[in-house]
Amino acid sequence: MLNAKNPKLALNLAKYIPGVDTSPLYHNLDYNIADYFVRIRDLVCKGAAEDVCPPADCTISIKMFPAYINGVTAGQHNIDEVPSACTIAQNEKAMDAWKLAMEAFQKNPKTATFTLNRDEMHRQFSMFHRSDAAGTEFDCSLPREKTTFASVSEAYTDIQLQIESCWANPAKCLNASLSLVGLSTVPMGAAGKQFAPDLAHPTSMSCSTNPLATFKLLGQGMDVRLSHPGDGPVKTKNNIHQEENDEERRN
Repeated sequence: MLNAKNPKLALNLAKYIPGVDTSPLYHNLDYNIADYFVRIRDLVCKGAAEDVCPPADCTISIKMFPAYINGVTAGQHNIDEVPSACTIAQNEKAMDAWKLAMEAFQKNPKTATFTLNRDEMHRQFSMFHRSDAAGTEFDCSLPREKTTFASVSEAYTDIQLQIESCWANPAKCLNASLSLVGLSTVPMGAAGKQFAPDLAHPTSMSCSTNPLATFKLLGQGMDVRLSHPGDGPVKTKNNIHQEENDEERRN
């Protein structure tokens, strides 16, 4: 271990466990992210009141994004944008770390995992809308396949869920995920049975309303405006290659 402190984690845990001591998380810890997460669970559950959360039922959920291991998954904004050699090399290194993490989760009997996918076009549009600078454009008509990180994770995770289906039937998704650790939504009643759609930064238009359009971002997290309405078919790999060949012949 190069560092035996995580100030951000300690700060977040302190919101729920005043005066929490995070040093047990790192004592004799090998480089194993699954073991680290289990230790976080033990620390959190140790501070939970038994009448609120019985120790046997105490479970935590943790998100794992490729960005946490320096993976780049922003995707493609337009037809001219291609990954740089640096990005490709960075993702190759990140994939090694991603697989190590997935293997650690898979082998640890105290962890259960699920992959939560989203339609790739809408996932990339959401990232564009939340994070990109004003003036950035996004072409909805490009074909977009799920990232290699998402595809690889499915070989390791216990189940795969689609967020669009979870928005439509949240109880079913919650039951599926909770059942992995021997729990169900029954004790919860109506509480917690809602998955909120991506409404934190709503837009009046998106790839859902205009699937062929190109949009320009007015500001980070702000609305978008129509840059080009799109007057042809949704692009596919085949017709993109055809356009490139036609352009070469013209030149």
